[in-house]
This record gives sequence, structure tokens and C-alpha cells, in this order.
Amino acid sequence: MAEELLERQLFSAFSEYEDVLNYQSKLLATNLSVDPTSEEDAVEEGIQTKIYGTLASYQEQSYLLDPYLERLVVPVITTLKEHASLLVQNPSHPSSVKRVTRVSMLMYQYIKCRGSKTIIRFFPHEIADLSVVLGFMQLDAVAPDDPDLEQWTLRYVFLLWLSIICMLPFDLAQFDESEGDNSTSKAIEAIGKKYLSAAGLERHGAALVLSRLYMRKDTINDLRSFVGWTRDVVEESTDLFSIIGTLQILNELLKSAPAAQAEIVYNAMDALTRALDASVFISNTLVRKYRSKFISRCALRMLPPKIQLEEEEVDVPEEIETILEQLFNTLQDRDTVVRWSAAKSVARIAAALPADFSDQICSTVMNQFSIHSITAATIYDMPTIAENTWHGACLACAEMARRGLVRAELLPVLVDWVCKALYFDLRKGAHSIGSNVRDAAAYVIWSLPRSKEPSELAPFASRLAQKLVTVSLFDREIHIRRAASAAFQENVGRTGLFSQGIDVLRKTDFYAVSIRRNAFTVAAPQVAEHLEYRDSMLAHLLDISLRHWDINIRTLASESIQMICLKDMEALAPEVFRKASQLLESTDNVDIHGGLLALAQLSVAYKEHTTTPEERERHMQDIFQRISTIPHAVVVGPRSEIVTAAACELIAQTITVKELEDSAVPQWRKIVDHGIKHRSVVVQDAAANAMSALSSLVDCIPPNVFRQLVDKLLDGLDDYTTDERGDVGSWVRISCINGLTAIVEALVVHSAGIQEYELYFPPETYHAIVNGILKQGFERLDNVRHDSGECIQRFINLSPPATDKPQRWALPDADILRGLFVATDWADGSWLFPRAVQMLELDAYRRPVLLGLLASVGSRTESTHKPVSRSIVAHVKSLPRMNAATLVHDLLKHAKANWNANSTVLPVLQTLNILLEGGALEDLDTQTLEAMQALAVRSVDKIKNIQRIQEAMKIVAKLIEFPTIFDKCVKSLPLFLSHRFPSVRSETAEALYLVLQSIDIDKETDDIEEVLLETEWSAPDVQEHAQKVVDLFLAA
Repeated sequence: MAEELLERQLFSAFSEYEDVLNYQSKLLATNLSVDPTSEEDAVEEGIQTKIYGTLASYQEQSYLLDPYLERLVVPVITTLKEHASLLVQNPSHPSSVKRVTRVSMLMYQYIKCRGSKTIIRFFPHEIADLSVVLGFMQLDAVAPDDPDLEQWTLRYVFLLWLSIICMLPFDLAQFDESEGDNSTSKAIEAIGKKYLSAAGLERHGAALVLSRLYMRKDTINDLRSFVGWTRDVVEESTDLFSIIGTLQILNELLKSAPAAQAEIVYNAMDALTRALDASVFISNTLVRKYRSKFISRCALRMLPPKIQLEEEEVDVPEEIETILEQLFNTLQDRDTVVRWSAAKSVARIAAALPADFSDQICSTVMNQFSIHSITAATIYDMPTIAENTWHGACLACAEMARRGLVRAELLPVLVDWVCKALYFDLRKGAHSIGSNVRDAAAYVIWSLPRSKEPSELAPFASRLAQKLVTVSLFDREIHIRRAASAAFQENVGRTGLFSQGIDVLRKTDFYAVSIRRNAFTVAAPQVAEHLEYRDSMLAHLLDISLRHWDINIRTLASESIQMICLKDMEALAPEVFRKASQLLESTDNVDIHGGLLALAQLSVAYKEHTTTPEERERHMQDIFQRISTIPHAVVVGPRSEIVTAAACELIAQTITVKELEDSAVPQWRKIVDHGIKHRSVVVQDAAANAMSALSSLVDCIPPNVFRQLVDKLLDGLDDYTTDERGDVGSWVRISCINGLTAIVEALVVHSAGIQEYELYFPPETYHAIVNGILKQGFERLDNVRHDSGECIQRFINLSPPATDKPQRWALPDADILRGLFVATDWADGSWLFPRAVQMLELDAYRRPVLLGLLASVGSRTESTHKPVSRSIVAHVKSLPRMNAATLVHDLLKHAKANWNANSTVLPVLQTLNILLEGGALEDLDTQTLEAMQALAVRSVDKIKNIQRIQEAMKIVAKLIEFPTIFDKCVKSLPLFLSHRFPSVRSETAEALYLVLQSIDIDKETDDIEEVLLETEWSAPDVQEHAQKVVDLFLAA
């Protein structure tokens, strides 16, 4: 798959601050109590869009807004506060929902850009604000029983504000209506619980409100009630979001609440986790993620704040072991976010435990690598379920390594597993899995130098460096290559242990490895200049990349092998030859394909490296003979197109004259023949390359063979094969057009050195080629016309051959052609066809041009059919009477000569109809008109093609206009009006009616029109009505 590196714009400062402030001021200046008019609404919407677009562009560099946030956020929240105060004081005060929502949405955009934790620092946090926020949230307009989705941002902003107020150290009881009723805390709790089941960010805001509320000392009794309520919710609720919301509150309490409140929560851990495990919602990813957070934070709260490692005896609660066991199982969860949460939890708990406990945790985590490895011979034989286990283990190891929890004694085991994880790539159907494992493995190596001394990592430096280099260069996925490059950079910068680290890093940096082809073919050969990495890189390419499931990786790997081998052919080429040959003995087509590609590229390297023809030919023969190790049935099998193509490429690269005369691989000719006939274009191209290589080994071919070759290409110009893919014959015609042109140019250019030139290339053949390509140049397909036009232009500019009587090979009327076709835009029908019809006056080109135009007339593409029709009509109108008759006779002659070919006769009939409709044949003589009528009615009762019958019928209907053949045309109408096909009968009646409406035949036609309109022509018995129409025509 092609990869594109998308460069995002980087900013150095928030340069749009003044613009955003100006737009914001206009938005805040509106009256929130009055609904906007439609014009005002459009203006405000435009301002809003501009602000949002600006903030979105700074999403990845939001820290640049920090110096300006106070001046931006404070006016917005102040405006909302003032409006809320008005509504609290007078609930009936008018309010524009649209404008208030727009202001709250602006605040949400700041939160979205910079994060809620940063933005709420600028919210008002005075005790007096509680009555405003609480009163506003209790208004029916703001918080109805069925929340209005349009105002969700308004509620979210006020919930965040309420959570800040709840953190202020004051007594909530002072706001109670009567002493001891706790009405204020109950009101806050009611608001929080109301939105705890919301699907959006309102749930997040409500969780913050309740967690901040229950952290207070004066609500500790409410917290006990809430924990009990939470258990009931988990056990009985059928609402997923309610469970998620309650878990968010519990996690927030365990994270930030004082010890007394936290103890209340973790004492209920067992009951809550059992209820969660029994819930149907445990299958939800977020529920499992928050459960993991919940038990890990309970464990951290159970442990003492700090443990001195030198203490001999430390009391660790028994529950910690149970929690760790659950987290170890969670490391194998099917969802990445759950595994990631569990990995961080394990590392945090390990960091809070004594060293011995921490070592045990680390060993247990690393043991997870072996769960699926016991029965697998290699890493590639493991079941796909191992992906989750290995990924979770890697994440946990990385988090522990980052915190310095992996002791030196465990490093050898960790490095062994991580090096295997770097290559974790399991085939699954048409794709593979394991990229997340490889990414996490790179994260482990990135983490090690951040906590370990260089002396501890020194024994593993060489191995890690080689592994990271191969992954950063040859992994299929862009993010893995970047991750490995980042890990390499981290180790170089912090330890300086990697050999040639700075130089290698320069060649494998973030940008160098971002494009796959660049990594394989540019960066890899550069890194291979360092002997420390060359062997490992080549081994990776031969053992892994050439056997990769993705054909693009195998192709790039073979190209990379060729470039690396050129660094030292004597030392590297024999090993490449040996391993690639072994791949040909495999039963897997993927391995065989990779081996063939490698051998083909090795032959290219030998051609560039060897200095003597004898040595080069010896190497080519050795490689060529390896084809015989592959069973012939495998190479030409029904599903072996990639092997067939690779075998043909290998033949093209390594075939020698000796193999042509006496080959040790007798089946190579059958392979090439099979490839030439193959359905796949890729295989055909590879076989064509092989044929080209064969022809380059032969000095010349006899004239009769050459003429047969040219004749076959000329025959290809008449290939109009169609199947479910469309006009597949056009592929053949285009190839023949280009092939014939190339042959003509080559023969003309080298004519002086060709003996018996006329035997090879008679003038008749040359003119047949020109006419054949010219015919294609006026046909219906744009791409065929385009290629033909380019070739004709090359013919026009071609000099005569250097031989006797060269004028025989000259283009007739070349000056006229040059004047007509000064450009080569032949795909544009409106440009081409007005020029093409002028060539009908040139006898040398009349027939091929006419045939090409007929094919375009039959096109169903409007961009082709319309311009060619207009051009033909305009041209015939400009002709003298005799010339127009001659053209019609040519058309009739062509149709009679190919009477049984609908593809030929139908365009002729369509062309005659076009000329009749355009009034181009009004002056034709009677004999020519009779010939047209005779052609139209010929065998009409035997023809099965309905479109052809209808076109013939239209000709007869239009010829009624001509008095000289009126009777003959009328008498032939029953052939169509009583035809066996109902659609033909109906179409004929309709066509006759339209003709009678558009022309004047000097007769009364009312009775005829009545019969045509009132008769049910689709009925089976209409012969009497048909004859009645004829009688009325003749009697009128």
C-alpha cells in the first residue's frame, strides 16, 4: 500500500489572537435575551465558524494559547454568569436559546482545544456563585425532565463550574433553607445524578460534581449513602451510562479524596467488583477499563503512602495479591484501552511495593509471554489470541521499565522477549495482526534508557541496535518504523552505546523511515555501509521480508537486497543465492515468489558488478537453472500468477544464448508461453519482458517471420472482444497501435543498415499500418483515439527510409494531414471530428476514416456521439449532390458486405438516420433513395436485433417524405407495423405519427393518425390495422 507523509502546519505563536478576540467580542455583544433575525443569525453563524476553524488549527499545539486564555475565557464565562443571574432572579425573563447556546458552544470549543482542567481555572470561584449556578441548573428551561440536546454544552459548562465551587472550603449548610435539612447538598446531588446517565460530556461534568461534593468533610454521610446507591445501580440498572458514570465518580474519589473518604470507597470494593462481574455490561470496553482503574486505585489507597525499600518487614494487605491477579488477567483483555489501563495500574502498584514484591510482579508479567509460546515452534506459529497477551505484557514491561522497576538481573529475560515481540506479525486471513505488539515492544526499548544506567544496558546494546534498525527500516507499518526509530534515538541520546549511533540515526530518522519505499531502497543501503548492521539487515530481508504476506514488501525487500549486496558482492551474494534458492523448495507460493524476486534482483547486481562477460554469463546460468527446482505445475498453476510473473521476470534477467540453444531448464519456454496467454496484465507484462530479452539475444529474424509478426499486430487492431469488464479488446488495440508505431520508427531509423528492406517492410504494409491506426483514431473510445493520435503525429513527422524509392513509404497528402492535425488532442471529440470528416475527401484515407467514424456514431457516450453526428451532417451538407450520393453508396456497400454483423450494419443505419434527420440527403437521386429503402427492409422479418430493426424502420419512415419513393416505402410499412416483436410495432406507429406531424405529404392524414393512435399495437393481431394504414396512405 502506498504511503503518503502528510505534513501538518507548525505554529510558533497564537498569531490569530487579535482576530479571535475581535470575533468573540462581536459574538458576546449580542443580546442574549432576544432571538436573532435571520440576517443576524447568518452573521453570528459565520463568526462562530471562523472562531472554531481557528481553534481547530491549533488543536495539536494548544499550549500556544496559554498566555491569552484568561483574556479569552473570562469574558465568555462572565457573559454566561450575567445571563444566568438574570434568569435566577426572574425566571420569566426572556432568553434566546440560540444565542445562549452559541456562547456556551464557544466556551466548549476552548475546553475542547485546551482541556477542561486548564480552562476551569479561569471560571469564577466565589462562594456567592453557588446560588447562581445551582439556581440556573434548576430552571426548567435549562434542565427539563427530558433534556434538550441543543443545550448540552450549556449544561456541561455549568456542571464544570459547579464542580469548582464544590471544592471551595465553606459550609454548605449556610445555603440551606432551614437548619439541618441539607437541602443544598441534596440539590447538588440531585443535579449530578440527573446527568449521570447522559451519553455525552454531561456525564463527565456530573461525575466531577458528585466526586467533588463527596470529597468534602461535611458530606461524608452522603458518601456512605452514595456507595450503597452505587452498588444498587450496578446490580439493578439497565442503563449502561449510569454504570459508567458511577465508576467515573468512584475512580475520581480514589484518586483525589482524603483518606477517610477513600477508605469508605475501597471498603466496598469486593461487593462492587462482584456486582460488576455479574452485570451484563461487563462486556462493555469502558466498564472493564474503569473497573481496572477502580481496583488498582483501591490497591494504591490500601498501601502506605511511601515504603522504604530498606525496611525488612512491610505489611502488605492480602487484597493486593487478589487485585494484582485480576490485573494480570486484564492484561490479556481483548481491547487495547483496557490492557493499557491495566499495564499502568500494574506498574503503579509495583512502584508502591518493596523491591522483592516488585521483582515478583515483573517476573509474573514476563511469564505471560510464554503462555502461548510453549506449543509454538516459532513466534509465527502462535495462535492469534496471543496478540492480546503479548501486547498487554509489553505495555506493562514498558511502564515498569520507565519507572525503573526492572532490576538488572531480569534484563536478559526481558530483552529476549522484547526482541521477539519486535517481529510479532501473525497472518490472519487476507491481512496480519500484531502491529500493536511491535509498537509496544519499541516502547519497552524506548523506556529502558530512561531509568537504567548505560553500564546495565551495555551487554544488550549491539543486539537491540540491530533489531531496532531492521524494524525501523523494514517493518510494513509506518507507525512501527517511526516507533523503532524513536527508540533508537532515545538509546543513542541517553546511553551512547549504539555503534555509529548518530550516523545511523541521521539515516533512519522520523522522516527517512516514514515512506516505505524510501526506507527500503534509500535508507537501508545507506545504513548497510556500516558492517555492524549489514549482516542482520540482510538476514532479516532474507528470512522475514521475502516471506512476508504482502507482495509489496517482498518486492521492496528484493530491491533492497540487490542494493545491499552491491556493497560487497563477494561476501554477500553467495549467502543471498543460497537462502533464496532454499525458498524455491518451499510448498508456499509466497516463499517461492520471494525467492524468485531475490534471485532476479541478484542477477541485476551481478550485471552491475561483474567485469567480464564469461563471469557474468556463469552467474546468470547458475541463477537461471534454479527455476528447475520449482515444480512446473506450481509455476503455471491456476492460482500462481505471482509465481508465474516472478518466473518470467527471472527468465528475462538471466536468459543467455546458451539457454536458447541447449537449456538445462526445458520448461522455461512453456512458462513464457503460459505468461503471454495469462489473464492477468501483470503476468502478461512480465512475459513480454521475457520475450523482449529473448529477442535481444538474436541478431535478426527472417523477413517472412517479421512480416507474420506485423500481420498479427495488424489483426490485433480488429480485436473488439467484450466481457463483463467491458471492451477488453481495446487493451489489445492500444498495445498493437503502440507496437506497430514502435516497429515503424525502428525500421525507418535503421533503414540504412537493413538489407532487403522491402522484403521486411513492403510499402503496402506501411500504408496498411497507417490506415489501421487512423481508423482507430476516429473510433468511440477516448483513450484509443488519444494513443492513435499521438502515433499518427509521429508518422507525420517521420522522415522517409534511407532506401531505394523512399517516396513509396511517404504518407499521401502529408501536408493536408499536418495542417489538419497540428495538435494531438484526439481524445476531444469536439476538436477531432470536424477535422476527421474533411479526410473523407482524400481517396487514400476515405475507407479507414469512414469506418472509424461509423464506430463513433454507434457510441453510447454523448461526448463522442454528438460531435461526430454534427460533423458528418455538416460535411455532407457541404458536398455536391454526386459526392453525397457516393458517400451513401459507400455506406450501403459496407453494410451489404458485412450483412450478418450487427456491429457493422447498425452504425451504418444510424448514420443514414442522422443524415436524414439533419436534412443532408434532400437532393439525393431516386436510385440512391431506393437503394437505402431496399437495405432498410432487407430480411427485416428474420433479424433478431431489435435496435437494428428500429433503426431500419426509422429510415423507411423518414423516406416517406420523398415523393419518388413514397409508394414503395408505404407498401413496406406492414413489415414493421405487423412485426413479431411488439416493441417494434409500437415504435413504428409512434415514428409514423411523428413523421406525419413534422412533414407535409400533401394528403389528408387525420384518419391515418387516428388508426396509429387508437390501435393497441402491442396486441398480437394487428395485421388488419397495418394494412388499413397502408390503404389510407395510398388512398389519401
